[in-house]
Amino acid sequence: MQNLYCPKCGQNLNGNTNLKFCPKCGAKIQTNISGNNKKQDDIDKLMNSDFIQMIKRDYFSYTGRLNRKIYFIRSLVLVVIECILFVLIDD
Repeated sequence: MQNLYCPKCGQNLNGNTNLKFCPKCGAKIQTNISGNNKKQDDIDKLMNSDFIQMIKRDYFSYTGRLNRKIYFIRSLVLVVIECILFVLIDD
């Protein structure tokens, strides 16, 4: 039995070859290594690269940022109020 380790966090997987994802960090576990999956391996490497992770974290995450939906609704309400005030003051 071969000891498997998570490629991302190093968690010992106790040789469990049925796991597809690390139970600790959620990284994809690759149990079969073959030359036929080179294209898929290249895609996986690209999607797990630091640059892609940074883009996901900075531009597609709501943590630590103003929620876009709330921002949009606030802006829409302010525009409606401004239009009403403009019509009332313009008369």
